[in-house]
Amino acid sequence: MIKDFKVTSFLFHNFVTTFNFFFITYILFILSFSGYVSLAGEAFIVLSIIQLFTLGLSSNLRNIYIANKKIIPFEKIISFRILIGIMSFMISCILVFYFIGSINISFHIPLILLAVLSWIFEIILAKNELEKKINNLFLYNLFCFTVITPIVIILTSIDILIILILSYCFLNVLIFRKYLFQTPHLIINSFQVHLKNFKLGISSTLLKYISNFIWRYLIFFLIGSYKAGLLFLAFSMGSFLGTLFDVSYGAFFNKSSNNNRNYFLYFFIFGYVLALILFLNIISPYFKISASDLYFLNNAFIPSIIGGIIMVHVLIIRQKLFEKINFQKICFKTDIIGYLMVILSVPILFYINEAYVIYAYLLNSSFLYLIYILVSNVSFKINK
Repeated sequence: MIKDFKVTSFLFHNFVTTFNFFFITYILFILSFSGYVSLAGEAFIVLSIIQLFTLGLSSNLRNIYIANKKIIPFEKIISFRILIGIMSFMISCILVFYFIGSINISFHIPLILLAVLSWIFEIILAKNELEKKINNLFLYNLFCFTVITPIVIILTSIDILIILILSYCFLNVLIFRKYLFQTPHLIINSFQVHLKNFKLGISSTLLKYISNFIWRYLIFFLIGSYKAGLLFLAFSMGSFLGTLFDVSYGAFFNKSSNNNRNYFLYFFIFGYVLALILFLNIISPYFKISASDLYFLNNAFIPSIIGGIIMVHVLIIRQKLFEKINFQKICFKTDIIGYLMVILSVPILFYINEAYVIYAYLLNSSFLYLIYILVSNVSFKINK
């Protein structure tokens, strides 16, 4: 009974963390299906830019803190994230203006703010998880805006959506205000400590988000914002499986017994794919996109889902390797090779045939799977 309660509590806290992480993607999904495909395409680029500085410099601190909160105190992590968040917001606004332009900047800036705050809130939610606390005000705010967002997008205008996003950010700052107001001295000291500890793992993570930005921007540049918006939507559906495993349920999966985790994995994959297929087929008549766009989305969706399933298996192999201290550097170096392949895949596929760009995520996942299978076999044989 107690064990079941702990599992349920863990899953609940991870669900809240996951939805906080994917909240912007949720907004972009609704925008895309409501006819704002080009705007969503730009917003996916904006998301890549801000993730470069936030997630790229996270150095896995959330997982380290959850594993052992004595290694790095909460105060130092939150101070570090506040400073990086402020710097990320300013730099991202400049980069968005340079790479995308100023036409939709009034929408992109609130989106950047939302991404930065969600990243900062992530560590506060981790603290609540460890303390077995539930912030009811945050949950209520998240629920209300989750329900209101599609209504606003469908029935009103982007200007109202901007006000809604800013209101959501402001209310969450009020909810978490006791954690967010740190002294400048503590913030600067925390930044200096983390800067000294910049290692291969952090540079590997940073390169991951650099490659993600370059990958998306190349698609955006080569096929245009409208088609890119549809393609990013399909890629997000596929990559959701791997991202969810990586940021949330991966640790739970690896700690489970073999029978339980295989059952959980295949049940989740089947349920997710079935839900998406039903969603696309039942709701498609109400989408404000053309039949040809829906056909393009379906064509991109299938290889992306296959790529997502392959990526989950890549992450399982990587996790097994990463649990061995001797193999951690091998993992980081293998990741770097994979990220370089991500950058090269789009121009190669586009050069062969523009229609093949829809297979980019599947190609990258398959390539990473082959590399990790090879590295895993060689590494375990050498260390027998």
